[in-house]
This record gives sequence, structure tokens and C-alpha cells, in this order.
Amino acid sequence: MSPLIKNITTVLFAFSLAFIGYYLYSQNKASGLSYNDGTDSNQEMLTNTRIFIERRALIDKVTLNTDIFMDPVFQSYRSFRSPEIEAPVGRPNPFETNSSSGI
Repeated sequence: MSPLIKNITTVLFAFSLAFIGYYLYSQNKASGLSYNDGTDSNQEMLTNTRIFIERRALIDKVTLNTDIFMDPVFQSYRSFRSPEIEAPVGRPNPFETNSSSGI
């Protein structure tokens, strides 16, 4: 691609991002919370709260059976994980020049 097409594409992309950002910012300001005595929004909040409470009650009823961890078969499993080797990380003084690297 020629440099002119790259520049035009970059400028159009930047303007598009700026426009989208401004649009989203202005929409965010317009949808701010305002006090109104609308019974529709209050009723919707009460409905959502009731649904939340019902779901929370269902979640509280859930019990997990952890007896499988006490099963002798489960206890007989071996771990094939290799041990971690402790290795020093970095240098004691990170601002000291490293003469071996030649930099």
C-alpha cells in the first residue's frame, strides 16, 4: 500500500474512534440516574429483587457431597507432579551493568 492510502486510512480510523467515543460518552451522560416517581421503574426493581431473592434461596439449598474425597480409591491416587526447583530470579542489583552481556 502506498503511504498516502495508509495515512488516509489511519486518519479515517482515528476520526471514527473519536466519533464512537464521543457518541458513547454522550449516551452515558443522557442515561444517568434521575429521580422520578415512575411506578414502572419501581415495579421493575421490585420484580428484579424478588427474582434475585428466589434465586439466592435456590443457591442456598445446594449442598455438595464431599464424601468422594474420603473414598479409599481416591486417597490411593498418586500425584505425578514434579517438584518445583527453586532458582534465583533476576540480579541482586538490577541497576548494575552486566559486563558479561557486552551491553
